[in-house]
Amino acid sequence: EAAWLKPVGFVIGEGGAPSYIFKDTKSNVVLTLVPKVANKGWVLREIREKEFLLVYNGTEFVVKRND
Repeated sequence: EAAWLKPVGFVIGEGGAPSYIFKDTKSNVVLTLVPKVANKGWVLREIREKEFLLVYNGTEFVVKRND
């Protein structure tokens, strides 16, 4: 579990595609992730009922959802 990654929310972009926003509380970097698209080495692989599955350099991280 990646407790230092906090889901902030999401936005709907042009064309209706969602982008999910996470904050890395260790570095204060904000990540905006579109499912299955890499950004700064991170990929949002899966959106589950109670968590997100993110991948960074081949390592999987679980981030608990706020909602």
